Amino acid sequence: MSLHAQPLEPIPELTSRIAHARFPKGTLAMLLRDALGSIYEDADFADLFPKRGRAAEGPWRLALVTVLQALENLTDRQAAEMVRGRLDWKYALSLPLDDQGFDASILVDFRQRLLEHGAQDRLLEPILRVCREHGWLKAGGKQRTDSTWVIANVRGLSSLESVGESLRAALNEIANVAPDWLLEIVSPDWFDRYVHRFELQRFPKAKSAQETLRRQVGEDSWHLLQAATNEHAPQSVQACPSLARLQQVWNQHFERVAGLIRWRDGPAVESAERVISPYETDARASRKRETEWVGYKVHLTETCGEEDAVQLIVQAEITAATRQDVEETMPLLDELQARDLLPEVRLVDSGYVSGEVLARHAAMGIDLVGPLKQEGGWQHETG
Repeated sequence: MSLHAQPLEPIPELTSRIAHARFPKGTLAMLLRDALGSIYEDADFADLFPKRGRAAEGPWRLALVTVLQALENLTDRQAAEMVRGRLDWKYALSLPLDDQGFDASILVDFRQRLLEHGAQDRLLEPILRVCREHGWLKAGGKQRTDSTWVIANVRGLSSLESVGESLRAALNEIANVAPDWLLEIVSPDWFDRYVHRFELQRFPKAKSAQETLRRQVGEDSWHLLQAATNEHAPQSVQACPSLARLQQVWNQHFERVAGLIRWRDGPAVESAERVISPYETDARASRKRETEWVGYKVHLTETCGEEDAVQLIVQAEITAATRQDVEETMPLLDELQARDLLPEVRLVDSGYVSGEVLARHAAMGIDLVGPLKQEGGWQHETG
């Protein structure tokens, strides 16, 4: 898809008249458009699209739909239906009443473009810029920072399931690029073992049978890796990304001793490096107090001034789920400083506090307010 940037279109007269007749007090989408005006412009996203090809849906609309979608907690399909059927959304998006909208997959493509170009901030920054212009946002005051979990769109897999599904993913990819070569190196019984998602299979209950299955998966994975990395293997096979993932997962759970494949007693790497799923290799298993999840962690910073003041999220940073909050305390502050949004008072929980970060905040003239982390161990519990 290509982009030819267009100026912001005015709200069609008929759309505006009927929307105000139907919603005299306005809705969230209408008030957002009226209060903030043209938050986004096509030119803000021009470098994300090629210059030639089929014309793309206006990115300013896709950006605003993404915001409205998040506000109303909608899926992509639901958001696309809102564009087709909701009068107030048509008002906010400057669409005529008979506009047929777009397919939900366009929202996925738009987000993917943002991620590939590291352009996620282009959704938040224009909103903050408008808030600055209205005087709702300025440096100083109080801010609070906290983290929460982001659940990856993958299944939580056991160690054996992770290896088996990584092998199945590699087989599927190779089958697309070199099916004849694959048939030469695998035996017919592979199809029975790996035709279905590995975590959906019924594993044997007997301990000896479980050990046999683990050994079989380990040997199959090793056989495929050796064949695919051989100099005689097709170049298309050697270039398959899934093979590198399979090798990484295999190394986590298996080892080769005296020519034999052996299951490790535990993963060979720390949780921060352990791949859980071959389909989202950055997702990690983590725990925060009583909550356990597979995915990521997001750090959110919000203004928190007077009760009647507008409270705004000014920062959202995604990190690995296993990364400690205190490791992000100063990087988050440095990023706020670069955007001229340093607070006078910063409120955090105990995970962000250490002696070093307290001293560095004091040197910058910022009050860091948060409880010190309680020391563990039996000595402190017994007094």
